[in-house]
Amino acid sequence: MRTRCLFLLLGVLTMHSGLAIAQSDIRSAYLTKPVRVVFSNVMAERIATIAPQVGFNTIETRALAEGIRNGSLTFIRPQGDFVAGNIVAQTATDRVEFRTPIQVDTIQQALNVSTYRPLLQKYATVRLEVKPVPPRDYKVEINGEDCPATVQGLYVVPPGTTAVKASRIGKTDCVWSGVIPGGDEHVVQCQL
Repeated sequence: MRTRCLFLLLGVLTMHSGLAIAQSDIRSAYLTKPVRVVFSNVMAERIATIAPQVGFNTIETRALAEGIRNGSLTFIRPQGDFVAGNIVAQTATDRVEFRTPIQVDTIQQALNVSTYRPLLQKYATVRLEVKPVPPRDYKVEINGEDCPATVQGLYVVPPGTTAVKASRIGKTDCVWSGVIPGGDEHVVQCQL
């Protein structure tokens, strides 16, 4: 669930994360689990700090922060302009109604990934280039984590030693291991 939430947030919001990922690419970047955990905790702490300042009560604030932390936060927004009460945040256990435009703007700003540029700049990026594509019927494993095969092939990882494995049925696995410094991108090219 957490994967889907943060992947969706990155897909909806834009940012610039320094050297590793260009602004146009971040929309398709996948945060590996160690990065997701840190990122969601920092984002949840920010929500917990600012939500009361725009009129969310303690229960609503806790629900928003926990929804970010555990990956269950989703937004329901009907078509058209903002009308008080028509935007709702849904978590695994709670439902939070946005009552004013300032609540919507403040939470959207807090969820904007560009707010976290300094945090994301310390991470490294793997750009996995698999040929031939399509189809994206191959499996990706990074540092032991099963990851989705994404359109852009971008994976945000902690800096340091990184192991990448791409596999496709009937083909020899593509394996790479090495050190990627924070803020850098390493391209792994695979013929599958």
